[in-house]
Amino acid sequence: MRCNLDRSGYLEFDKVAELYDSIRPGYPHDLYQKIIQYAELEPNDHILEIGCGTGQATLFFATAGFPILALDPGANLLVVAKEKLASYPLVEFCCERFEDAQLPKDNYSLIVSARLTGVQ
Repeated sequence: MRCNLDRSGYLEFDKVAELYDSIRPGYPHDLYQKIIQYAELEPNDHILEIGCGTGQATLFFATAGFPILALDPGANLLVVAKEKLASYPLVEFCCERFEDAQLPKDNYSLIVSARLTGVQ
């Protein structure tokens, strides 16, 4: 099934990946803790991150020790993310849209996609 969402502006961030990463605000640390608690994640539970961008949320879950597959269609965004997370061998990156990815079924304990809205 193909999803026809309008994402015309999304890859604009990919054109300025380093700048985007340097000015984009992060998420509150408590939010991550609540996600882990709510999802009842165990140490070896696998996480799928959809639209990881430059890896802000990825970094938190990686430092907590979770194996992660991080998807993003932005090649430049992934360059920044890979540099940021180079010391975390349990993180794998894939330059692909979620809709196009061939993923194993029933392999993930948590599927996450983060988006910042309402920031002033």
